[in-house]
Amino acid sequence: MIKSPHLKQLKSSHQYQGKTNNCGPYCAAITAKALGFNEADGLKFTNTLSSFRWKGPLPVFQRVPNSATMPWGTTYLLHLLKFKTRWKPFSSEKDLLANLQTNTVQIIIIGKWRPLWAHYMIFVAYDALKGFGFIDPAFKDGTIHWYPPVDFSRLWRNYGNILIRVYPPA
Repeated sequence: MIKSPHLKQLKSSHQYQGKTNNCGPYCAAITAKALGFNEADGLKFTNTLSSFRWKGPLPVFQRVPNSATMPWGTTYLLHLLKFKTRWKPFSSEKDLLANLQTNTVQIIIIGKWRPLWAHYMIFVAYDALKGFGFIDPAFKDGTIHWYPPVDFSRLWRNYGNILIRVYPPA
């Protein structure tokens, strides 16, 4: 099994999103807490994204109210805490695996178009038999939840293979 060097901290920093659509802010909070920002709280992070922000003369919508969080909204939360982040569409499973043992945390988005849903999770492990392993705020515990490769590939591809990498402070 290949696993993230941050696995232990991510497991112990897990936060449950409950029956909300706040998986993006909760993944950001879990990541921030695992990387040393102990006050990170998923609900507070969600509330931070409730309004839009301005980028020059244009409004930037970070989140659909009480619903989906945009990838730039999730990275914005981490930027506020001075974490270097990058989000990139059209990543590959090869990228995920190559980055897994580096000093970064990887957040991905999976989902379907029918019925419409999307979900953020933190990629933490890969096992040849079990597949792709995640810390998932949709579950009450911080254990690894596994997706077989075929299922994961299809669900990740549905939303453009978006990968958010978070770099710990130097």
